[in-house]
Amino acid sequence: MELNQSLGFLLNSGAKLMKRQLDSKLRAYQITSSQWAVLKLLSQNDKLSQVEIAQAIKTDKATCGAIIDKLIKKEFVKRTISQQDQRARIIEISPLALSVTDELTSLDEETNTEALMGIKQKEQEIFIKTLEQLIINLENKEI
Repeated sequence: MELNQSLGFLLNSGAKLMKRQLDSKLRAYQITSSQWAVLKLLSQNDKLSQVEIAQAIKTDKATCGAIIDKLIKKEFVKRTISQQDQRARIIEISPLALSVTDELTSLDEETNTEALMGIKQKEQEIFIKTLEQLIINLENKEI
């Protein structure tokens, strides 16, 4: 099989290009696509623990913690200790971040639209369902 026909290579290439495109658009807000993933998640879920965020964005706890630290410095989120479990850290989105969430969502959607240009709606739906199943398949095989 040729490299450019490998599923992993194609998925990785597409993901890198989308990330680069979105990062370029988010630069004006001084955040990265990884930071945006956390902000988007928090804008939809109010308060979450660092562990819940790491699981949702499919990253390890250390990387997630570093992303959150940067967002705290930018005053986009705040971290508090859970009242139910003193070991857990709860992350909450700030009013500052909420004030730009709609604009950032538009940039995210614009990037998706650009990536899916020329692909029919039905094909997009099938593609997304296929990717979701691929993720489920591989999550079940994690070491």
